[in-house]
This record gives sequence, C-alpha cells and structure tokens, in this order.
Amino acid sequence: MEDEWVRQDYYLADEYLNVLTSRDRAEDFLEVMPAGLRAKTSRCIDRLDARFRDLTFEDRGAELSKYWYPLAEGQEVRWWWTRRPIDLPPGW
Repeated sequence: MEDEWVRQDYYLADEYLNVLTSRDRAEDFLEVMPAGLRAKTSRCIDRLDARFRDLTFEDRGAELSKYWYPLAEGQEVRWWWTRRPIDLPPGW
C-alpha cells in the first residue's frame, strides 16, 4: 500500500485478508508474552499499526465483510478488520 500498488499487476482481497490474519497472530502472541518482551514488541507493532492506519480508513468493515464472513456476521471486532485501503489495488 505504501508504494500505491505500483509494482503490483493485481492484489487480491484474499492477500489482504492473509495480512490481517497475521496481525491477529501477532496480537495473540502479545497476550502470552512476558511483560518485558511484550512492551518491546508492542512498540514495534504500534509503529506498524500507525503506518497501516495512515494507508487505510475506517469503513466499519463494509468492504471486507464481502470477503470475510466473521466480519459480515459481526463476530470480528479487532480494529484492523474494519479498515480498508484508501485506494483499492488492481484486481481487488
């Protein structure tokens, strides 16, 4: 997203969903880390989250609910799932 998709012929919504599930796993790991390691890792994740927020906007999951059933059914509540890229890439 930071490169405005310039090197991509296409980028499927499924690829974006894979990235979001990776973010889920990072959050799961944070929850079980020892406090010192969690603090250090959280600082890194916070910086990445800020970059993600800059390149996406909150649409309450409207776009992604077409592709991710837990979101469509109201079961997904983590904030990164309710954001979509500002500019959708080719092939979305």
